[in-house]
Amino acid sequence: MPSSTPKQARFMAAIAHDPGFAQRVGVPQKVGRDFNQADAGTGILKRKARPGTRFGVKKTRRYTGA
Repeated sequence: MPSSTPKQARFMAAIAHDPGFAQRVGVPQKVGRDFNQADAGTGILKRKARPGTRFGVKKTRRYTGA
């Protein structure tokens, strides 16, 4: 059963790849793996990164207080 939203797809991918997170949220890792495998063919998790960014997220500078 594929995910119905990108948010659910990211959540299930996190569960599939991180046993600690799966245990913390109370969802079996096998469920996350099943969803993640079903989502592989749909392209719901594919996101094109913008130029000059990493993973589509722009880096910001930290304020050092100086």
